[in-house]
Amino acid sequence: MSDSGLFGHLTRLQHVNIPSTDLERSREFYLDRLGLPELPRPAFESQGVWIGAGPENAIHISKVAALGPNPNNHNALEVEDLEGLLDVLERRGVGFRRSSHVPEAGRQAFISDPDGNVIELNQPPG
Repeated sequence: MSDSGLFGHLTRLQHVNIPSTDLERSREFYLDRLGLPELPRPAFESQGVWIGAGPENAIHISKVAALGPNPNNHNALEVEDLEGLLDVLERRGVGFRRSSHVPEAGRQAFISDPDGNVIELNQPPG
């Protein structure tokens, strides 16, 4: 595994996550008004809706009690070798948090930038 950092491991921007205080209102807007398709969503503990946003991209809408700073707000980058990348990030002093493995969602880890913006690193299943 090369020590080229994140860029050498990226394959695409996978999804963006948008908070919503009303999932049904958001579902109606994205599906009915914008005409985007609903995608299957794994059985996470949190509530949400996944929306298709192109052939390989998605919008994830997460249920929140109130808008504002929220730990579910994040963007996701797809990677080919999550463990290899985490080794590189660890050597560079970048902290991360692994997520519990949900088979349909792939392997995930989360990092934060200096402003607290969360970035998901996602290695798809398969």
